[in-house]
Amino acid sequence: MSGLLKGLAAAGGTALVLTGLAAITAFGPIAADVRTSAAARLKAEGRDWARLAVDGRDVTVTGVAPEPADPQLAAEAVDRVFGVRIVADRATVLPLADPWVWTATLASSTLTATGAVPSEAMRTALAAAARKAAPDRPFDDRATLARGAPRDFADSATRALAALGELVEGSAEIGPAGLTLTGRLADWPSWRRIETSLKAGDFGKIAADRLEVPVPVPYELRLAVADGRLTATGFLPAAVVAAFDAAAKAGFPAGVASTIDVAPGAPAGHADAAGFALEILGGLNEGRATLGPAGLALAGRPKDRATWRRIENRLAAGIPGGVALARDDLEVPVPAPYRLTLTLVDGRADLDGFLPDAAARATLAAALAPRSPRGVADRTEIAAGAPPGFADAAVAAWAGLARVADPGLDLVDRTLTVRGGVPTAPLGADIAAALKTRVAAGYTLAEPAFRVLPPPPQVAPPVCEAGLAAVQAGDKIRFEVGSATLAPDGLRILDALVAAALRCLDARIVVEGHTDSDGDPDANRALSEARAAAVVERLVAAGLAAERLSAIGYGETRPVASNDDEAGKQQNRRIEFRVEGGTAP
Repeated sequence: MSGLLKGLAAAGGTALVLTGLAAITAFGPIAADVRTSAAARLKAEGRDWARLAVDGRDVTVTGVAPEPADPQLAAEAVDRVFGVRIVADRATVLPLADPWVWTATLASSTLTATGAVPSEAMRTALAAAARKAAPDRPFDDRATLARGAPRDFADSATRALAALGELVEGSAEIGPAGLTLTGRLADWPSWRRIETSLKAGDFGKIAADRLEVPVPVPYELRLAVADGRLTATGFLPAAVVAAFDAAAKAGFPAGVASTIDVAPGAPAGHADAAGFALEILGGLNEGRATLGPAGLALAGRPKDRATWRRIENRLAAGIPGGVALARDDLEVPVPAPYRLTLTLVDGRADLDGFLPDAAARATLAAALAPRSPRGVADRTEIAAGAPPGFADAAVAAWAGLARVADPGLDLVDRTLTVRGGVPTAPLGADIAAALKTRVAAGYTLAEPAFRVLPPPPQVAPPVCEAGLAAVQAGDKIRFEVGSATLAPDGLRILDALVAAALRCLDARIVVEGHTDSDGDPDANRALSEARAAAVVERLVAAGLAAERLSAIGYGETRPVASNDDEAGKQQNRRIEFRVEGGTAP
């Protein structure tokens, strides 16, 4: 520079030298202004990738452009800046990633990105999204800059990272066909949540969903019925869902609301027990069934007692699939009506229906025992809901049937109905009248309709007389002390005498009265005759023809034992029967 100035001075160009110096000195501010203005223009047009080298008013554009057209566009933008003289385009272009693939992989210790990323700014944004999705795992970004990214890459990659945050491990790949998700989630709710988002389009275009379907914990099927409608939630294996849905619609025509999810990992027997649970709920007015790892739990109100019994019998037989019965909280319906049936045939008693407790059952069994030498077949069930005094009412009525052949009794709620056979209609009416006095307070007796037994086979008078004597072999007709009044406990013997007398209908029967030797002989004769007449009156009232019967009193004149002791006197106080006339059969 000093040699040039000396030459110009020697040539007398002092003024020219000064002018050149001024121009050179001014280049510095001009270059700074060009740089500032050009950088501002590039930033305004979104070309932050470009780098500038300024020499006076000449600018060289460098950097790596995201697209092939960007270097020229950047040079043109700089060229429009005031003061720029020459623009040199030295920028390069990102390599083309074809196909474009970006992958984020979540492992136990890191979150790693590979593939292509369109810009450093995008790299920074994705690193922030990665830290948000998996804050406990460092982000290892191995992606390289490249062009060819899809238009929605930024959103897709951000959503993919968010999806990875739900996984225990896996990967998210963005490729030409869209997003491919692979991996394993922590639990069923997480899987269901991400699947719902995938179906809703929250993750953009999906190329493949390769997420493992987790086994729900607990694996349960929950069913409920109310007003004839079924609500179903929980899980079933894919193989049985169609059949289950069909059975549910057939069994609950009022409606089915089902949100059952298909899921793997059903416990053994789950599918078989699901159909069984549907059938059980079909017998409930309202209730629920839960089928889970512990087995089948049931609760609710059966439609009636018979349905409850059928359900209990099925449960006792075992739940299909070998599933255990976890709980049985089904309400036991009150029988409607509350009934009890007693029958006695050929010395065997049958007992069926309901009783309030074991004590009532024992009381009734004791009442049946004397007339049941062949035993008692007890099929009663213990059930709540009996009217007050139910068992006592049955026992009292049964005692009133002691004089009836093959008796039967039905007690329905508070109404008694009795049946059985009687030797004669008048005797049946007498038994019915006595039975009415035995009916417990609060209970009613339907009009008894005893059947009259057919006449027994006829026998010769001596056989008939022996039969009458046999009736008193174990017990005798009793009277009040010193009176001709029949003792109440002797009615059953008198009924048996009626039946025996019917075996010789064309014979006459003389009823003889006897006493011991205590007291006045004339008084004894009168008492014996009065007692014989009382028996005749009773037999006539029971239906025997009056013309067949006569009474006579012998007093103390025909003893059968010594009157010296009480045992002999008791034998002498007696009623005897003598059969006369008639013909042998």
